Amino acid sequence: MVADGVGGWEELGYDSGIYSKKLVQMVEKYFDAGYSGGETLHNVLMQGSKADREIGSSTLVVAAFDQNDPNTLRTTNYGDSGYMIIRASKDKPQALERLFTSEH
Repeated sequence: MVADGVGGWEELGYDSGIYSKKLVQMVEKYFDAGYSGGETLHNVLMQGSKADREIGSSTLVVAAFDQNDPNTLRTTNYGDSGYMIIRASKDKPQALERLFTSEH
């Protein structure tokens, strides 16, 4: 899980870093409670977001291996975040890029 508080809140007297840290804590709490029970990462993220009562905003990427198929990596993101997975191969590196404008 990677989060980054969104700037601009300082002008209003808030630290978005506090929001993003609390968001990570809440998503982790719901992940530990629900993901192994079949909850989707998206739902875990939404539950954690609703539980965060701090003022601010954040981007966030969550990734976890599927409980039923450990060869499958599940991901979800919040805000305009994205990620890239680079896999080594005998011929050439393979890359998978996930941008905030992509469907998942």
